[in-house]
Amino acid sequence: MLQGQEEILLSLIQGVKGKAWAIDREGWDINYDNGVCFWEGIQCDTDQETVIGINLPSSELSLTLPTTLGLLTTLRQISLPQNIIHGTIPAEIAAL
Repeated sequence: MLQGQEEILLSLIQGVKGKAWAIDREGWDINYDNGVCFWEGIQCDTDQETVIGINLPSSELSLTLPTTLGLLTTLRQISLPQNIIHGTIPAEIAAL
């Protein structure tokens, strides 16, 4: 099953703490009206439709990087300093 950018990005939101984190952030909801390019911490290409970056420094996010991020083939940057990242970087992401 193909996933859209929204679903792929929402795979970063994990568990009860992840859901609580998303409540306090602009966008980060599949039903957000303005589209994924207007979500907090998301950068898009000039077309304002294609995700090219995730930039969420010091945002109190705790997660394991999901392999599904590798499906965002246009992704050029992931910046998550000052957050809690568990595990290793999946090969699917490293190959981007």
